[in-house]
Amino acid sequence: MELLPGATAQITWSRAQLLRIITDVQLTIFANMLGVFLFLLVFLICHYLVINSPKKQE
Repeated sequence: MELLPGATAQITWSRAQLLRIITDVQLTIFANMLGVFLFLLVFLICHYLVINSPKKQE
């Protein structure tokens, strides 16, 4: 699309395109849930490794 100097492009959104847009709140909730999931995953893996590591007999 070529615009002349001083002209503005008007963007029209269809209903299907508007329904696909992710809002800031949805992005925030998703990022927080992902962060909590990764934190718990790392915590549980470390806990598993510590519990199941062989004990040194001195």
